[in-house]
Amino acid sequence: MKIDSSVLFLKASLENFWTIGSVVPSSSYLAKKMAMPIASKPKMVVVELGAGTGAVTRCLLKVLPSDARLFSLELNATLADRLSRDISDKRLELIVENACNLESVLKEREVSKADYIISGLPLGSIQEDGRQEIYRNIHACLEPGGLYIQFQYFMANFIEIKKHFKVCKVAFEWRNFPPAFIYSCRLRSGR
Repeated sequence: MKIDSSVLFLKASLENFWTIGSVVPSSSYLAKKMAMPIASKPKMVVVELGAGTGAVTRCLLKVLPSDARLFSLELNATLADRLSRDISDKRLELIVENACNLESVLKEREVSKADYIISGLPLGSIQEDGRQEIYRNIHACLEPGGLYIQFQYFMANFIEIKKHFKVCKVAFEWRNFPPAFIYSCRLRSGR
């Protein structure tokens, strides 16, 4: 019998809340808002950090062109396995890997830069050295002019993110549980 993805997400969260960061998956409202800033272009590369059960992944695939590449990193092997069985799309490569290794993951695939990096990582529960390594990887992998989109339930890391990136826009999605803030960020010039 196939377990509902929400139940699977809850089970994974109860086993290791600090790496999942929530007890419920992102809503379709939050997923749509995360994908909204994406401007389609030929052969674009998009990275998703923290794919979970695929709410954002599915929205990304709806807006990406047929020749795009979507690299979705998910640390939890159970969630990644379920997602790989639920979504069959030639544009998607699901990778069981820590976001701290993004730069090497892309190099292994002969990809130097991503046009967009979309993150649902629970930054508030990641140790500072881990967050700094994630930010470093995003800097190394984001195309100049590209967009880094991050959501958080609380603005706990907003000031820290502003130190690393130019925050262009902050949105709020109240129809998610819990409600979430969405930051759209660019690289700071000169970095």
